[in-house]
Amino acid sequence: MIQARDKAEMMDRLKSAFLANMSHEIRTPLNSIIGFSSLMAAGGLTQEEMEEYARQMESSNAYLLDLVNNVIDIADMDSQTDDIPKKPVSVDACCQECLGLIRQNLKEGIKLQYMPSSTPVDVCTVEIWMKRVLLGLLNNANKFTESGFIRLSYAEDKPNRLVRFIIEDSGPGIDENYRDSIFERFAKVDAFTQGTGLGLSIIRQIMELVDGNVYLDTNYAGGARFVVEWPQ
Repeated sequence: MIQARDKAEMMDRLKSAFLANMSHEIRTPLNSIIGFSSLMAAGGLTQEEMEEYARQMESSNAYLLDLVNNVIDIADMDSQTDDIPKKPVSVDACCQECLGLIRQNLKEGIKLQYMPSSTPVDVCTVEIWMKRVLLGLLNNANKFTESGFIRLSYAEDKPNRLVRFIIEDSGPGIDENYRDSIFERFAKVDAFTQGTGLGLSIIRQIMELVDGNVYLDTNYAGGARFVVEWPQ
C-alpha cells in the first residue's frame, strides 16, 4: 500500500509538471500565430513585412505540429504492452531508410557517414520503434551540428545478445551541467533552439519498453555521441 501510494503521488507530480510545461509550450507559438495573423489582417504592411510574418507563423506552426506529434508518441508509449507483435528486422535496411530521410534535410556542409556491420544483422523487434530511436537521434544531431559530419554505425555484440548503435556528430556537444537531465521530458540544453524537449524522453521510453539502453558517451570530446544498445 505504501509503494502504491508513493507511486500514485509521483505520477500526480509528474502529471502536474507535464501540464504546466505543456501550457507554456503551447501558449508561446499560439500567441505568435495570433499576433502576426492579426497584424496581417489589419493591412498596411510592406511585402517584406508580410513575408517575414508568414515565416514566423510557419515556424510556430511547425513547432506546434512537432509538439502534438511528440505528445501523441508519449501517450502511445505509455499505453504499450508486451503484446505488440515483433518481426525480424534488417538492421542495415532500417538504418538506410533513416539515413535517406535525414539526407533530405541535411544542412549544407555536413557529411553524412555510415559504417554498417561487416555481416548482415537481424533483430526480432518492433520496427517502427527502432526507426523512431535512430531518426530521433539523427535529427537531434542535424539540429545542432553546423559543419563537419554526422555518423551512424552499428555492430553486433553476440556475447551480450545485442546490437550497439552509435550516433555521433561534430557539433558543440552537450554541457556537463545538462548531461544528467537530457532524457527528461521538456529538458532543453539551449532554450533558444527550436524544439519541444521531448524527443530524447521518447527515445528513452522506447528503450525501456524493449529492455534496452540509451546513453550519452561522456568520454567523447568531438561533439555528441549517443550509444543505443538494442537487445536481439
